[in-house]
Amino acid sequence: MRVTAPIAQAQLVESRILNLIHAHSVMATKAERCVLAAPGSRLIEFGLRRAHGAEAAMIASRAAVLAGFDATANLLAGLRDGLSLAGTMAHSYVLAHEAEAIAFEQFGHANPGNVAFVIDTYDTEQGAHRAVAAAHELARSGIRLQAVRIDSGDLSLMSRRVRMILDSAGLQQVRILVSGDLDEWRIAALRAAHAPIDAFCVGAALTTSADAPSLDLAYKLVEYDGRPCSKHSPGKSTLPGRKQVWRRHDAHGLIAADQIALADEPAPEVAQDACALTGGKGLPLTESSAPEGRAWHALLMPVMREGQRLRAAPSMDDMRQHAAAQLRSLPPALRALSAVSAFQIGVSERLQDSASKRAAASASQASSAGERRSPPPQARIRQQPGRVDRQSPARPHRPAGAR
Repeated sequence: MRVTAPIAQAQLVESRILNLIHAHSVMATKAERCVLAAPGSRLIEFGLRRAHGAEAAMIASRAAVLAGFDATANLLAGLRDGLSLAGTMAHSYVLAHEAEAIAFEQFGHANPGNVAFVIDTYDTEQGAHRAVAAAHELARSGIRLQAVRIDSGDLSLMSRRVRMILDSAGLQQVRILVSGDLDEWRIAALRAAHAPIDAFCVGAALTTSADAPSLDLAYKLVEYDGRPCSKHSPGKSTLPGRKQVWRRHDAHGLIAADQIALADEPAPEVAQDACALTGGKGLPLTESSAPEGRAWHALLMPVMREGQRLRAAPSMDDMRQHAAAQLRSLPPALRALSAVSAFQIGVSERLQDSASKRAAASASQASSAGERRSPPPQARIRQQPGRVDRQSPARPHRPAGAR
């Protein structure tokens, strides 16, 4: 992402931009990993209760559906963002009735278009038998049981036993949903065990991105008043100047190479691929990473100018399709839950040369400053209040560069 603006404006939006990108990124990434773990299975976002606040819950629902989830149980997110809604009865609904069987029948009559029982309030297998009895009774009124949900216990074992109970009663069409501390690893394990589960309801692990709650995002000044800028702090150095990111796919549509270059550089040459990935180190992302005739395309595109959008926001369906296409473009090694290789990004020779020159100039300035005698502490304290820094209103209209 690149922001070009007067420095006061660029810094005013800094924290909020990072806040929004960070929240959406961690939650969408977690959702994508669940999608990768459950190809062909239905996924429902269930995490409102344990999200870190109302805004986080709304972001999580939107990010999950955008990433490939089929629906959310967050009613407000569905109404506001046009997301598909899904859910079942709550355990409290069962507990509010004198008997589980009564709760099932009354729920069916109250919600004839979405009859989904939670069957583990007391005993899962007994709950399954009562669900069967309620399903037959509701069928007399033309109401069909659509699903049952298991929220506790050994989900693999219980889903098998419940499937047998349902099938033996002629209810093969009834789907089994599971919930309860699910994440991509538990989903993958249940899939590997061939548990007869039709849908996975993922909650806290998604809305809190429990195992990776933060990303190392940064928003750095790289150009000011036409002058390239860069940091040289140990472990936190940056590349100077406005930039473009270029990407190329292989013959199979998989990402073959990414390269960062200065904004005014032309597209890289295909012949540069071998070094573009890792700066001359490591292996290509795919076996066919340098096919002939594959063009590079720029990833950074203008979306706003002078505070106005340049085009209408895409629809949720368009964003879902784009996200799915991007997920399919990842090489197999990067689609695995336990990734065995990092995604290496190349840096153009011209950008590397610019960074080297900036680092050398900075080192020279530091050396020269060290040779001059520093003023005594009292003098430095007196000088501090009159200092003008880059946020000073004395230079309010100079454009800040890309961040």
